[in-house]
Amino acid sequence: MSETVFAGDIEVRVVQGGHEVARVTRPLRSTPHGPVVKFKRRLWPVKNAIIDLDGGSLDDPVDGDAAPPSVPADDMEGNIEMAADIDNALQ
Repeated sequence: MSETVFAGDIEVRVVQGGHEVARVTRPLRSTPHGPVVKFKRRLWPVKNAIIDLDGGSLDDPVDGDAAPPSVPADDMEGNIEMAADIDNALQ
């Protein structure tokens, strides 16, 4: 298991396509992969107070890894009903 240590807040520039698209303040995390911050629900490596959205996040699949499956929005109702059926069966 990898350990994450919080190292205070940092202001980072968010860059995409070579242009700054945002500037945010986030908790800096020290990980075995180096310093990272969370942006848009993903962990991004920080270099010189910049995160590059074109460079990929640590949460992105690596070559050879399968991408996580997505559930279409219109399929959610069936999943909720199925979960309720399973919950009722367990009682």
